[in-house]
Amino acid sequence: MITIEASNIYLGGGYILLEELVKTLESKRIVSKIYVGYDIVYSKLSAFGFQYIYIIKTTTLNTLFRYFVTKSNTLYFCSLPPFRKSPNSIVYSHNPHILIRPSFSISNMKYILYYYWVKYFGRNTDFFACQTDSVARKIQALGYKVRLMPFYVKTNRLDVVKQYDFCYISTVAPHKNHNRLFDAIETVIQEGYNFTIAVTIRDSQANKHLIDKINIINNKANREVIVNKGFVSRFEVEFILNSSYTLFFPSLTETFGLPIAEALSCGLGVIASDRPYVYNLMANPVVFDPENTQSIANAIIKHLNGENKFVNQTLLVEDKIEELIGILNK
Repeated sequence: MITIEASNIYLGGGYILLEELVKTLESKRIVSKIYVGYDIVYSKLSAFGFQYIYIIKTTTLNTLFRYFVTKSNTLYFCSLPPFRKSPNSIVYSHNPHILIRPSFSISNMKYILYYYWVKYFGRNTDFFACQTDSVARKIQALGYKVRLMPFYVKTNRLDVVKQYDFCYISTVAPHKNHNRLFDAIETVIQEGYNFTIAVTIRDSQANKHLIDKINIINNKANREVIVNKGFVSRFEVEFILNSSYTLFFPSLTETFGLPIAEALSCGLGVIASDRPYVYNLMANPVVFDPENTQSIANAIIKHLNGENKFVNQTLLVEDKIEELIGILNK
């Protein structure tokens, strides 16, 4: 039996990877226990009606207790190692921020705690796994064994009509950079360009400022430039990607950049931030400065003018999900 500790996984890229991992385990008929902490994650995974997978709702306290118990064949999917030796087990590291000690401040206390958690208990599993070279180097600097074992959801190519010049599939967080993107879109509209971009912003009070901004931009343009699809399912993600010509990805920081892998796997071009995660993922990236609104606008304009027509982009990472499961299932 395989155990996966995923109590801190919420929505977004972490959940997508967890779902892909669990579906693969089910397809292989490998009996597994998956510990999750959020009601929405429990509900979404339970809805699949798995036969070989046990989805278990847990709490922070219960998770801490389990971390003091010696277990084997366990994937610690929440970036943190157990407090007791766990043979034939792996820490899967998503969060590079806890691999370098932050400067002291009250707001950084959680990350300081996590840093020392990793530093002093990292040898309690066989090795760390991660998705990119940059994260691997941080783990190696702490003196631990690490393997690059990225995996991602392969997106099918669908025979659908192209509706959008661009899409940006992302949850909402400050580093996702929606505000600068929308400011850049306003600039491009003022330059007289006609285009559409699909985004996926959940309609909630927390996101009201972005929803309002979309409405203002569309009203000024007298057309729907930004098409907000709201919170979308996996199938809807696949449909949006296939309905778009290009993925536009202005995120300031990512541990992997899952939408880029998904877009390239179904034949889209990608325009993305000039950041290390982009170069780790793809050959021949087309990039811009994500902290400069004019640079973002220029990237949109150049693409609309056909300057990226002959750029041949390919995905550089190999999917290691089979290898990961094979190690845990020994």
